[in-house]
Amino acid sequence: LINVNISDAWLHEGRADRALSAIAQALPVMRQHRDLSNQPVLLHNRGLARVQLGELARGRVDLEAALALWRQVGAYGYMEGALREYADALAATGDMHGALELFHRERDLRETLARDNRAALLGQLQARYGSQTERHELTLLERDNALKAARLDNQRLQQRVWAAAAVLLLAAMGVV
Repeated sequence: LINVNISDAWLHEGRADRALSAIAQALPVMRQHRDLSNQPVLLHNRGLARVQLGELARGRVDLEAALALWRQVGAYGYMEGALREYADALAATGDMHGALELFHRERDLRETLARDNRAALLGQLQARYGSQTERHELTLLERDNALKAARLDNQRLQQRVWAAAAVLLLAAMGVV
């Protein structure tokens, strides 16, 4: 992990040769321990170092491999930053066409992430307000049930009153 950070620091200082040395020490250890979270970072850094050293073809292979690993695990946030660094590295070597293509890939990814975030937020809001609506409907149903129960009680009471009146009427007829 220290070599991962050291390689990143060397890259930002423009010391691609030293970054490659740190990566060469760290990558076999990461692969041995199947550390999939840091392997793409190392591949990305190695690709950037190779691009800085003029090894464009080998650098592109590493950079695309890093992007594929991030895509595999769904680390799209890392991909966005990596595409930006990849484009900057190509632009620094004069490959404006490649940098422009990567810019478009980054923009498409950013739009996809924004769309997915909006959909997730909308789903959360719908669930939240859906549950509020359900609670409101439940309250209305409870009130409706209470009203129906009161009507049934009134009907029973009315039936008892009529029954008592009929009994009194029969008793009065019997007395007469």
